[in-house]
Amino acid sequence: MPDTTCQHCGHVFDEAQNYCPHCRTPTPAEQERLAAPAKKRFLYAFIGLIVFAILMILILPRDV
Repeated sequence: MPDTTCQHCGHVFDEAQNYCPHCRTPTPAEQERLAAPAKKRFLYAFIGLIVFAILMILILPRDV
């Protein structure tokens, strides 16, 4: 069983665990897995904001 060292507290634990049993810090692989849905939501919100801004530029009246 390969062991890994916690980046936060320095304790050694089994690599198969997703969290350090001492401080409950997630492993880098677990952090990436947890962050993936948030990144996707951010991307969709950002694209929606850009589309909204473009529509407002095209639709709103301009003073000439």
